[in-house]
Amino acid sequence: MAGKIMKMQYHVKAYHGLGRSFARTRFISASTALFITFAAIGFVNNAQAETGRVDQVEQLDGEAGEFELESQNIWVPKYDGEASQLAMGLTFEYGLLDNFIIGTEAEFEREDGENFGLSEFAAQAKWIALSPQENAVGLGIQSSIIYNFEDDALSTETFFIAAIDGKEWTAAANIIASSEAGNLGKFDLGYSARADKEIGKNMQLGMEIGGDIAVDDPKAHWMGPVISFEPIEKGPELEISAFTGLNQNSPDVQFRLEIDWEF
Repeated sequence: MAGKIMKMQYHVKAYHGLGRSFARTRFISASTALFITFAAIGFVNNAQAETGRVDQVEQLDGEAGEFELESQNIWVPKYDGEASQLAMGLTFEYGLLDNFIIGTEAEFEREDGENFGLSEFAAQAKWIALSPQENAVGLGIQSSIIYNFEDDALSTETFFIAAIDGKEWTAAANIIASSEAGNLGKFDLGYSARADKEIGKNMQLGMEIGGDIAVDDPKAHWMGPVISFEPIEKGPELEISAFTGLNQNSPDVQFRLEIDWEF
């Protein structure tokens, strides 16, 4: 997810056919060429979330002609003298191709004593180089250009994504590169990882971890369980999660509610 809200699960497995799969993958469409350029810009001038605040793990899913509407809500209670935070991200995505998805995202924020308002707006694109449904390991990139209303400046955020799609479990890992608003020449690095297992019809239970790799601020790390389910068949998917900080630089606890609807 772009901006301050951040969607590497770990899997150690040799994949000897990776080179051959790359050779078989076709990268000659105009949309793919456009995205390679877009992602390269994002990597050179890249992104980081609000210090210590959880982000989502980005996945490699998409289908030509499919729409997806996502609402992600994060609440961080007061901790160590820091004001509580409430953030909401609204994302709209559309599959131009099975491996090329475009979208927009608006982020709203509120801290103690402040009004709830629009803080960022982003345009994003995702390119799936290797589908996890067709390969042992899926690979892709999602890159965003973000306008920050408070700073009246641009920033970027790029997710380097690896994913595995098993019969009863899935896993995904992200390396996130992000730039501060108005300072595109300097970037921070973060990570997020997640594994989920089916525990019933239309229900999955997972574990997620995330944090900082290279930042100016003290590094933060967090971990917590995630449960996702569809209360109505073919309806929106709900995801509820709670995270605890793994060091003193992280919030003691954070909560996330996500609603995802594909149509």
